[in-house]
Amino acid sequence: MRRRLRATLLSLVAAAALQPGVAGAAGTSAASIRCAATAAPSLQDAASNLSVVRGATRRAARRDALRRCRAAIAALPLAGGGKVGEALPRDRALEELVDGALRRARLAAAPRYFSDGGVALEYEVQLDGPLRQRLAFPEEP
Repeated sequence: MRRRLRATLLSLVAAAALQPGVAGAAGTSAASIRCAATAAPSLQDAASNLSVVRGATRRAARRDALRRCRAAIAALPLAGGGKVGEALPRDRALEELVDGALRRARLAAAPRYFSDGGVALEYEVQLDGPLRQRLAFPEEP
């Protein structure tokens, strides 16, 4: 029950996160997924320099945000039917497309640093090129 509910929530988040926009050439469009994450500083790193703590915390937030983006992409529907997450274990080319999109992820907003050393990051993953062709998107007006 929990797994089905989680999958449903991920698909709703992924559908809500898709943001169509103009990609440069007339008549073409791109979609993106935004994923946010926060991380708290480690107590082991707390004795270190503040910049070391902030760097480790930022890396942890990036890993968490990209993990969430991967889960959101996995919940998207494929053009041939099914979900991306179901096809990833079987389709090496699709896995490489998803990994490539995640490697190209960029910060969507300025990082927010908290007084306790925590950090909040928001990343944006562009779903374009061959990956977009493999996904099922609703018809655009």
